[in-house]
Amino acid sequence: RLTHLIVVMVPSDPLGMMDAYGVIKRILAIRPEATLGLIIYQVRMASEAQSIFEQMTRALGEFLNVTVVNLGYLYADVNIERSILQRTPLCLTPARSRAAQCISQIAERLWVQPGSRERKEPSFFQDLRQTLEVTR
Repeated sequence: RLTHLIVVMVPSDPLGMMDAYGVIKRILAIRPEATLGLIIYQVRMASEAQSIFEQMTRALGEFLNVTVVNLGYLYADVNIERSILQRTPLCLTPARSRAAQCISQIAERLWVQPGSRERKEPSFFQDLRQTLEVTR
């Protein structure tokens, strides 16, 4: 499990990407040994997220000499705003949105051992979802 991972959210717009770069630079000034994971958000398609991750990886490697972990992406999805307004977990909304599926994938990446495809323990996120559905 990535127990000491610092997760940085990177928006899909160029100014937001520059802000995320600045945040990462500051994190590394404080903790040079930090392991960083990126989540790209507000994307329209998976290829856009991959492109942004590659751009960030190149810049971070070239200028800060750091590598990062790709934790995934979140689609731009109106269900996220609805879920916040309704104070309902996105994964429990009636229409299981693409963003909810992305969150599940990110959660699994955080839980799985690096370099391995299998979980070492039962998934906390899967258990939490099942518990929430039962108590609903």
